[in-house]
Amino acid sequence: MLFPFPGALAKDDKVDVTWTPLVQTGERSGTIEVEQVMGNRGDMRQLRVFEKPGREAMVLAVAVERKAAADAAAADAKPAAEPATIRAVVVADIDLLDGRIFGLRNRPDEVFGLDFDNVTFALNVLDQLAGDDRFLDIRKRKPKHRTLERIEDTVAEAREQADAERQKFIAEFDEAEREANAAMQKEVGEFEKKIKEMESAGDADPQAAMQAVQQLASRQRLAQRRLDTKVEQLKRKRDAEVEAVERQLGARVRQEQDRQKWLAVLLPPIPPLVVAFFVYFRRRALEREGVSKARLR
Repeated sequence: MLFPFPGALAKDDKVDVTWTPLVQTGERSGTIEVEQVMGNRGDMRQLRVFEKPGREAMVLAVAVERKAAADAAAADAKPAAEPATIRAVVVADIDLLDGRIFGLRNRPDEVFGLDFDNVTFALNVLDQLAGDDRFLDIRKRKPKHRTLERIEDTVAEAREQADAERQKFIAEFDEAEREANAAMQKEVGEFEKKIKEMESAGDADPQAAMQAVQQLASRQRLAQRRLDTKVEQLKRKRDAEVEAVERQLGARVRQEQDRQKWLAVLLPPIPPLVVAFFVYFRRRALEREGVSKARLR
């Protein structure tokens, strides 16, 4: 299923409801700040820089049930009446029913092979809430394709290593940026302290104080330019290192794919050849049985 811009749902333990998760992410999921997504211009690599990996699966859709609160007058009139059950399905992203999803269902994407179950999920939810379960099992039936598990395992392992290295570079960038900010604040703060000491002295020269203020402003601009230059250098270094990780990941995936292709070409002929050699020598041995050595060449 595709959730374009989902949030996450969490159960409130103080509320007495039955909580049944319907859609969950994997444990390798993460989060990105909304400001970073909205400010991005379509560069997915730039978004990956701001990913914050999660440590557990996040719930994107959940079915909840609870007993309806019984009315006081009704309770007095019919004390044995069973309160009704309120059922609902909460989804963290209404964009899963975007019109383009329905367009993909009506006319499947032949280029990228996009095939999402958003519409099926919505239909199942409506039927389940309405108490009609006739078509639930039918919608579950889908063709199953055998995948190359070894390639998938290698790709998953390579991605985990790439994510770890990417997060390491991002953490180093954040630490270096904080250190640069702290150095700038320290440099400017010392000069501000001197100016305050001059202002606290009652016999300070106004012209000297004005010059000190001007020097402070000049020092602040110079420190800000140094900080901007340092941050830009750090960003370039970070982006270069992340890009190198992405290249290494792609190269490792291609290497494993090429290896599996060669194995697929070389290994299948071996069993038939072994059987052919066995049959050939077996038949030769049977043909030579009972024949005198003088007639054998």
